[in-house]
Amino acid sequence: MRTACSVRKRAAHDATFIWDHMYLMVGKSPPVRDTALIMLLTLSIAGAWLCATLLFVFAFIKRKSKIIAFTPIRYLGLMSFVLVAMIVSWRGGDDKVWIVFLAGAGIGMAGETVIAFIWDFFFDKKFWIYRGGSLLQGYTSIYNIIPWGSFALMVRALLDTFMVREEILTARVGGLSLWQAFLLFWCGSLLLAIAVRIVWLGMQDRPIHLNEKFSWKLYGLYTAPIFIAIGGVSVLGDIVLLFYALVIMALGYLIEYIYGVLLYQVFTQKDMGACVLWRLLHMRIGYKAWEYQYAKRDGGITSLTSLPYWALGGFYFAFILSYL
Repeated sequence: MRTACSVRKRAAHDATFIWDHMYLMVGKSPPVRDTALIMLLTLSIAGAWLCATLLFVFAFIKRKSKIIAFTPIRYLGLMSFVLVAMIVSWRGGDDKVWIVFLAGAGIGMAGETVIAFIWDFFFDKKFWIYRGGSLLQGYTSIYNIIPWGSFALMVRALLDTFMVREEILTARVGGLSLWQAFLLFWCGSLLLAIAVRIVWLGMQDRPIHLNEKFSWKLYGLYTAPIFIAIGGVSVLGDIVLLFYALVIMALGYLIEYIYGVLLYQVFTQKDMGACVLWRLLHMRIGYKAWEYQYAKRDGGITSLTSLPYWALGGFYFAFILSYL
């Protein structure tokens, strides 16, 4: 015979079960969040919204026989699926989705600006140039708020997938936290690379001038510190950090390329008249939000030179987001 205590426990369990399902039906967060369900729902709605947006855009082109020029409103309409995905995630119980998005937008734009300045210190041409909404002489763009915010959300998901967050918060390397060790490895190696270059120029009786013409040897010299830092924290910390670096490097490169091609294919620099005339004359000028200056591919939408910096950016984001 069940006691009164067991009856109360069973009733509480049944009430909690019903309450959870009621919350899911109205789109609110249950007391215990099902992360996998929320992620699946978010990705499904985001993907469906993106497909619907693209279908609308191309249907509009066909109906109006016009090429759509880039404007801020049209851009926001195309990228509105990101907002929808964030709202779904927030309603599903992700209370930090807005904080992570806004923080990611800020640190992403700041980070790429710093990297661009460092690149200018070494080479005679800019790493990249932003064409639309450019800020700080083209080092970054106001339109990067959505891409960098989305990148931050992706990094946060990878932190939990690879359990990198716990490693960053708890691991110690020679008495230093993981981010301090990474910064020490990278900055120390970069200063050593600069010293090596200065000594070599002096031995060749050449003027000591680091703002030089691009070459793959110099590129390798100045990007090697990134791999030294990643290797150092991976060996002294946890090898999972190396896998994280490889994944974030590949994903960052791939997503940037897809994003750039999407803008290029959907928009043009300006309205160009009848679609039939464009098809006959092959005069379409696609919209390029940015252009890489070295080892460019597909008109500068992407470049192999960016790969190490995606790995660096992945750790930069990871160190900051782990403490949010």
